[in-house]
Amino acid sequence: MMGLTQYYASNNIRTSACEALASLVKCQKTAEPQNIAKLHEISKLYSNNIIDAMESETETECMINQAQSFKEIMEEAGNNLILADSVK
Repeated sequence: MMGLTQYYASNNIRTSACEALASLVKCQKTAEPQNIAKLHEISKLYSNNIIDAMESETETECMINQAQSFKEIMEEAGNNLILADSVK
């Protein structure tokens, strides 16, 4: 799924892939609400993938959707996903 966030041939596929990553984070949170470490692990992995995709994105609508998916991941992950020490 993560490879499809940068699939150059179709912006619909890129959009759907980002939406799916955000949904997978929600599923993880629902399946194991007490396992915050796992939730943060996949949230970081997926959000970094979306950020990488955004760096090469050329379609405005797709970039908006990527940003929305990133926001949803951050909201689902909750507090302490990004600590001040890890931000440069």
